[in-house]
Amino acid sequence: MRKTLIPLVITITLLLSICLTGCTTNIFDPSGNNPNLYNNSLITKSMKLIYKTVDISAGDYYYLKFTISSNMQGTQVEGSFYASGGSGNDIRMLILNNTDYINWANGHVVTPCYDSGKLTTHSFMLNLTAGTYYLVLDNTFSFISSKQVKIDAGMEWQEYE
Repeated sequence: MRKTLIPLVITITLLLSICLTGCTTNIFDPSGNNPNLYNNSLITKSMKLIYKTVDISAGDYYYLKFTISSNMQGTQVEGSFYASGGSGNDIRMLILNNTDYINWANGHVVTPCYDSGKLTTHSFMLNLTAGTYYLVLDNTFSFISSKQVKIDAGMEWQEYE
């Protein structure tokens, strides 16, 4: 009988020591919520955010809302634009988080995640963390001229398989 108790005591001791040392992951979770238990590989995914030509009136702007979830690791947003119209053939592109977008849309000064400045054409790439964002094509500086903007943007990230 003593030989059968030794493996049981060792198992109980091992489980108690794991829990007492701050184990926060339940390796016995049957729901599959532990991505490291069965497969530890990251896969790369991508998604097109926008690919179109946008007409933006003088004094106006266009926005695209997008979300990065917490399981999307190392997210990069990248793309390019080309503006035409008006004397400068220019547009300003911003990427704002949710709070800054609300403040910016109401005329307040913000610190954008990205600001191209007024340009005719531009390529961009930036890393973003989880959250809600707005890609803004800003023509509010133009009092007379509407603009046409060809924009192509997407995002790439990694997540557990």
